[in-house]
Amino acid sequence: MVDLPEGKNVFPCKWVFDIKTDAVGNIIRRKARLVARGDKQQYGVDFQETYTPVAKFASLKVLLSLAARLDLEIDQDDFDFAFINGTLEEEIYMSQLEGFTKDKSKVFRLRRSIYGLCQAARTWYNTLDVLFRSFGFTRVKADYGVWV
Repeated sequence: MVDLPEGKNVFPCKWVFDIKTDAVGNIIRRKARLVARGDKQQYGVDFQETYTPVAKFASLKVLLSLAARLDLEIDQDDFDFAFINGTLEEEIYMSQLEGFTKDKSKVFRLRRSIYGLCQAARTWYNTLDVLFRSFGFTRVKADYGVWV
């Protein structure tokens, strides 16, 4: 928690609640997610870029056909909480949670991305890119969603 620097925007946040059910309709779990109100962000002031490359369908078909031809195994992974693992480059400030007000003059300075920010997907992509490059992978120039 910090004092809001002069000239910086502070964004509200809200809780999003969801109930996960199985095929029959039985409740499996209840979820709560804190999200920033990224709809209040201004391009060029609070974020610069939001574009996030994803693998093209043609690239996926080539990779699948290569794997089949070379008798390779294919594995797929899903990252839990992906958007909150990206490190923010911008200074983003968020208001305190309702009911959390310790010092009403203070705001949260986000160092990590959070759901709802316009740049959340881009931040996660940049984090993945740095990780893959540290392992020796390079991005395919024809498809920035694929590393080899």
